[in-house]
Amino acid sequence: MSEVDGMNFIKGTPKEYIKIAESGNQRAQGFCQQCGSAMYATSVGDKSRVYGIRLGVVDQRNELTPVMQIWHRSAQPWLNTLHGISTFSTTP
Repeated sequence: MSEVDGMNFIKGTPKEYIKIAESGNQRAQGFCQQCGSAMYATSVGDKSRVYGIRLGVVDQRNELTPVMQIWHRSAQPWLNTLHGISTFSTTP
């Protein structure tokens, strides 16, 4: 198990890639070393980290209800129309 600033990884240790954000700050992008799935984004350095978690890698994702959207300016224009499209429980 690996722990970084209260974030627990129960299996393996993520691989981090450092990129430059729009602000000019460095951002660490965490990935699974086995499958390459994006796991999180966080600050770089010795300060406590705040994580932006990629929801697809969280077992408890059904329990996490969004309370805000950030970086909405880059959202796809069709995002707010999803409630009106057909849905299927399995492949149609």
